[in-house]
Amino acid sequence: TFILKMFTMFECNTLCRMYLLCCAFDSVHIKKPVTSKQGNSEIYVICRGFKGLQYVEPLIHQFFSTTDRTLSDHCLFPLKELPKDFLSSMYKCSKYFSELQMQIIENNIERFLQKNEDDIKSLTELQYCVAKTYVNRFQIKPIDPSQEIVGLNKLQAIQFDLPKVSTKRLAMNYSFNEKQRRIECQASDEAKLLQDQVNNYKQTPWNYDKEVSWYTAKDAKIDLLSVNMQMGKPVSIIRNSKFCVNELIDYNNRARSLFTVPTDDAIKRREYFRLKIPKQAIHGQLIVCDVTSIYANDCLNNCRKQLDSLTLILESLMKLKASDSFLLIGYPLLSQVNVGVFYVLVNMFLRPE
Repeated sequence: TFILKMFTMFECNTLCRMYLLCCAFDSVHIKKPVTSKQGNSEIYVICRGFKGLQYVEPLIHQFFSTTDRTLSDHCLFPLKELPKDFLSSMYKCSKYFSELQMQIIENNIERFLQKNEDDIKSLTELQYCVAKTYVNRFQIKPIDPSQEIVGLNKLQAIQFDLPKVSTKRLAMNYSFNEKQRRIECQASDEAKLLQDQVNNYKQTPWNYDKEVSWYTAKDAKIDLLSVNMQMGKPVSIIRNSKFCVNELIDYNNRARSLFTVPTDDAIKRREYFRLKIPKQAIHGQLIVCDVTSIYANDCLNNCRKQLDSLTLILESLMKLKASDSFLLIGYPLLSQVNVGVFYVLVNMFLRPE
């Protein structure tokens, strides 16, 4: 038996997951327990009678071999392979639970606005009746005092007063614009705190004599034939790295979540970095690949950014001819994937920067 908690059945990956379970088990049922909040989309998939790993192992390998499993183009099953009866059943099931959820939400909103005392009383009585029926049907018995971890007897034995929990409903009588203003104030406070932390940070000294450090394939000493390539778990947000001080990564992530970094002035940025390179170091045509706009806006979806930046780098490399030079701008060396790409570039040029 296998139980899976889910919240939606409308997405393509969810349909594929459900079909995989139907292929792997004799029976699959979708339930919503009475203890689950009626207003949310929480459901439970109950699978019984596992057929064996041989039925699903090839499909699992196919699923985890895709580059980006969040895209519909890389779903486990194409739409044409899903039986019509299965899609019809999933549609009816989704419609049934969504209509129940919408009905409960509408009733809750109506009761909240009207605040009818009779409705509140009837709901309280209904909850008591359900609890009593549950206790009687399943013969629930009280825990013996000797088996209590934290019970009434132990709480009464405590010599100090426990903190009081307020059950008073917070008044939310402010407008949407007022709510946005409060959020902006919180963001400004966070920005000021971040600025103070950055100003007080003890900077790591630059241990190189020149502003530009040259790194060559000879210095790297890489034998690609002896390198064992491995793929780790995809990381959406880089929070720490062996290639950078973690405090700086934290500052960078917080700054990008608070502010929008302007990336439209690409011409000036390219000219700035081009002037850093000595003229005698440029041979042939200079091909520039600027990935600043991919990484600058926020710190989310790192996997997608790695794929987009790598695609842009490959497109730029296709323009290169023998003896040409290559300038890569805005490529962070914080993850093993990016550093690995940098190592590959090192071996492609006589004198990379």
